[in-house]
Amino acid sequence: MRGVRGMHALIGTVPALISGAACCVPTLILVIGLQVTATLATVWSLLVPISVVLLLMSLWWSLHRINAERVCDIGSRSLNG
Repeated sequence: MRGVRGMHALIGTVPALISGAACCVPTLILVIGLQVTATLATVWSLLVPISVVLLLMSLWWSLHRINAERVCDIGSRSLNG
């Protein structure tokens, strides 16, 4: 009988945990959200130059690949035609 009572007591704590989470989780999300926003605002000045560098690297890589494919394409053509 003692095991059953212990199980009932354990199951009885579930609603208390759920109601506590419903109360405190939005506050926790608000606090974490504010910290993430402050961090993002701090590093924003670094993100713009990094994105420009990544964009230029992507453009260079694409042009490099296009030129490499043209060289390979010219090499596969026949000399007679």
